Formats: sequence, structure tokens, C-alpha cells
Amino acid sequence: MDLKVDGHFQKYDFGIRFQPLEVDYQLGWFTISPRFYATLGYRYTAWDLDDIHIDISGMNISSESADFSMNSKVGYFGVGYSF
Repeated sequence: MDLKVDGHFQKYDFGIRFQPLEVDYQLGWFTISPRFYATLGYRYTAWDLDDIHIDISGMNISSESADFSMNSKVGYFGVGYSF
């Protein structure tokens, strides 16, 4: 089986991270570093499919009219903790 797909995929992700607390605690042989943070961002993805070529068992089946577009736009906000 042979499959060839022509198209474009794009992904853009813009964000900012705010970290108001960063502390290092020495606990004997190891150190812990708790951090509180908040993130704010925007993500855009787009997929444009132009054509598909499929070859199954020597039969060349092609579809050049496989025009397909899909995109996604997401804004996000989150808070977190790491240690």
C-alpha cells in the first residue's frame, strides 16, 4: 500500500507566563523549588489538504479533488504549581 498526501499544516502558539513566586528550600541533601504561575495565550492551527494518491495492490487510485480545509482557534488561561 502506498499513500501520498499533499497539503499544508500550520500551527502558531503565542503565550505569556507570569511567575510571581520562586523560592528554593534546602532540605538536607536535596532542594525543592516550588513555583506558582499563570499562563495566558492563543493557539491557531490550520490544515489544508490538496490531493490524495492511494495505491492498493497495484491499482493506482487518485483523488485530485480532495480539497479540504480545517482550522482551530483557541484562547486559554491557566494557573499552575510546580515543585
